[in-house]
Amino acid sequence: VRSANVFCQQGCSIVRKSCRDKLRSKRVGVVAGSAHEKMLRDYFATVQVVTFDTPEDLYADLKAGKIDA
Repeated sequence: VRSANVFCQQGCSIVRKSCRDKLRSKRVGVVAGSAHEKMLRDYFATVQVVTFDTPEDLYADLKAGKIDA
């Protein structure tokens, strides 16, 4: 899949244990109701999922340091 918005795809290394460890207890932003939110909740139980209504809101908080990823 070629997209700037792809968080992960099947077979992607992001779901490896080391990546989960790096995200442990981090505040990770996602657009509410998105597939990315479902994936984070299903596979990254140790992250703090922070939902946003729009990608622009997510990017603003990321830039301001209010979320980690």
